[in-house]
Amino acid sequence: MILNQRMSPSLSEKQLNQQAEVCLQKGFTLLELMIVVSILGVLLAIAIPRFQEWREHASVNNATSALFVTLKKARTLAVAESRSVKVTLKTTDPYSFTYDSAGCSNCQAKKIELKQFSSNLQLKRNGGTDSFTFSSRGTSGNGTIKIENGTYYKCITINAIGRAYVQDTSAPSATCQGL
Repeated sequence: MILNQRMSPSLSEKQLNQQAEVCLQKGFTLLELMIVVSILGVLLAIAIPRFQEWREHASVNNATSALFVTLKKARTLAVAESRSVKVTLKTTDPYSFTYDSAGCSNCQAKKIELKQFSSNLQLKRNGGTDSFTFSSRGTSGNGTIKIENGTYYKCITINAIGRAYVQDTSAPSATCQGL
């Protein structure tokens, strides 16, 4: 009998009441919930503009990469097949660029619209026509192309021998030549 009391001591009525009160006090107060909501509001107020800026930069970077690859591919194809290859820019809405495949039996014309990256992207070119024609030697007319979305932009420069370069526009004083 003494052994039984040691193994399962009975709880007093006072202890049972204390345990019942603890069970009833679970949950959050209105004040605690209001503090959490206000903290979340501050975090969102900081995060939303940064997210929009990130999207703006990503759309410009992706469109610049697509145009850069298209220019490099056109130059390579012109040299490989000893023929002229043309990349045409549409610098009015809807902005796009087209890779010309005329004279190539295995190629298909490829048109890339900038709205697939973002509806706010713009395409500009300094001087000359809105196209670059790469000769069979890989040369082309030189010029600069600017892809922008709001205040963020990137530039692609094509020199006289047909090589394309993406300019670093991260510096505050950076500008595109002629744009």
